[in-house]
Amino acid sequence: MSGSIDRLIAAAAAHDISIHSIEVSRGGSLVYSTGAAGMGPHVPHRFYSVSKTFTAIAVLSLAHEGRLDTRDRLMDHFPEKRPVHPLLELATIDDLLSMRTPYTGTTYTEASPEWLDSFFRTMPSHRPGTLFHYDTSASYVLAALVERIEGRSWEAVIRERVYAPLGLGDDMRMITSPEGIAHGGSGMVARPHDLLVIGEMLLGRGERDGVRVLPSEVVDELVRPRADTATLTWGSTNRFGYAAQTWLPPQGGWMMVGLGGQYVYADPARDLVAVMTANAQGCNAGDQRLSTLLLEALDEPLGDAPESIAWPAPPHDRAHARSVFGSVRAVSGSGVR
Repeated sequence: MSGSIDRLIAAAAAHDISIHSIEVSRGGSLVYSTGAAGMGPHVPHRFYSVSKTFTAIAVLSLAHEGRLDTRDRLMDHFPEKRPVHPLLELATIDDLLSMRTPYTGTTYTEASPEWLDSFFRTMPSHRPGTLFHYDTSASYVLAALVERIEGRSWEAVIRERVYAPLGLGDDMRMITSPEGIAHGGSGMVARPHDLLVIGEMLLGRGERDGVRVLPSEVVDELVRPRADTATLTWGSTNRFGYAAQTWLPPQGGWMMVGLGGQYVYADPARDLVAVMTANAQGCNAGDQRLSTLLLEALDEPLGDAPESIAWPAPPHDRAHARSVFGSVRAVSGSGVR
């Protein structure tokens, strides 16, 4: 194996991480593209928390149009949820964009029927705007805010504002919550290649191939450093700052990051965009390992792209299956009983 991405793929396979697709462009030209059988750059894929950046794009677009102000108190947009805790009354839209809510984590559970209400009923632990805590419920509330102001679905908003001007197809969709609100922190399903195109547009400060998609001010706000993440105990690449629902890695540029190894990375200094999809959930700290491998690989010659990427594990043979009996007891972690 001669190229840096060949070595990335081999290292991932050694950790039982499945790489589904990788594409890289430089100067707007595709320089690397490959995928695994049944996956690949043109097959719709769930991007999980990459969705957050798109929610931020919608919020910042509304702010640019004067339909909201990121300094607005959140409760002024959800007055029917009052009364709330005094600390939550202080929270601004920018606090949610920068993951500096008054909570230490996501307020809802997937099984709950009331995701939105949980954000307004959970007991805060600190003043908003002071501490970074990764909080997907903040992204969900922002998605609800977008749908409330726009009077239509998150999916329709992103299609019109981002996809249509770029001439992208209709493969994108958004998973909704039990309440019917867009899962704006984790529910986007899209073609990886489309996200490469969108990444190129954002790298061009809202313009691609002479087509203006977003105001440059919106993109500048999207990637402006907002929160200090140096105290994070997971993911070394995540400890260098946070913008608006978007990470700021040590190599410079910005990065959208999704559960299981979904990444959209752009570096203006190199005019480079990279998109990777994967399943790293079978490896301890797989997401963090993979993000480090990707950023390191992009610092070296990429090599030639193989026709396809092999799955890291051999096909399942039922002859090797065995029954396991016993019991388990959780001894640590959140919500242990």
